[in-house]
Amino acid sequence: MLLERDDIKPDLNDGGGRTPISWAAKNGHESVVELLLQHDNPNLYDGGGRTPMSWAAENGHKSVVDDNVNPDSKDHCYDRTPLSFAAEQGHLSVVELLLQQNDVEADTCDNENNSAGRWIPNYGGRTPLSFAAGNGRLAV
Repeated sequence: MLLERDDIKPDLNDGGGRTPISWAAKNGHESVVELLLQHDNPNLYDGGGRTPMSWAAENGHKSVVDDNVNPDSKDHCYDRTPLSFAAEQGHLSVVELLLQQNDVEADTCDNENNSAGRWIPNYGGRTPLSFAAGNGRLAV
């Protein structure tokens, strides 16, 4: 097995800045993620500043998200959380799973002061803010 070799470093970035665990998480390969977690930091940022958890959440891989250790870790990429990535893509089961975690804060904001709710798309790609503005709801 490659991971048993001394010259193999599972936390090295590839030419595009991605780590092996980020690729496995993005593609939902739960058993590969579990294996790499034995040799790798689960919150290791790839070259784009993203964690494996954010890739899994964005792509709706609930089983990978469920197994990860730090579901509220912020990416260096715009300070977004896995919850915001899951919400943006409409992965309700992942959003629900993350919200059940004690250490996940739904109102955690990114570097543009947007919480996960801002990223929730609606019919036609509209956000809650666009509906509120369109209906003259100043309080929102």
